[in-house]
Amino acid sequence: MSTWPAIRLSNGRQGPWGVAIANTSHDPIYDVAVGRPRGVTQNGTNIDAISLTLKVLPPGVYFLDPKDKGDDMLTAVSPAGLKPIFRNIDYCAELTFRDSSSAMWRRLRNGQLSSAEATGAP
Repeated sequence: MSTWPAIRLSNGRQGPWGVAIANTSHDPIYDVAVGRPRGVTQNGTNIDAISLTLKVLPPGVYFLDPKDKGDDMLTAVSPAGLKPIFRNIDYCAELTFRDSSSAMWRRLRNGQLSSAEATGAP
């Protein structure tokens, strides 16, 4: 399970700024909590916070817009439809999730993956 900041592309144009989440396993991931605090771009523009929980995330790549709610059903996207955002950790999100063997994990904003307590959340 990984995440990175991205801009969604539509017909060659830049759309919303958010985060991509990739479940590259062959199994669903459960209780995915996604958190990104408010931040600021390098030119001073505000970055909206993201805070939502997904009950199940099937294998695939997904895009989360700050306007998304946890009860929304996400649709898998092609990585070609996403433009990664580099050079600003304020765009990055933190994840906690439960894998198919019920182990809890935390992916920090810097990319580090570690075991997590069941009560942990971003």
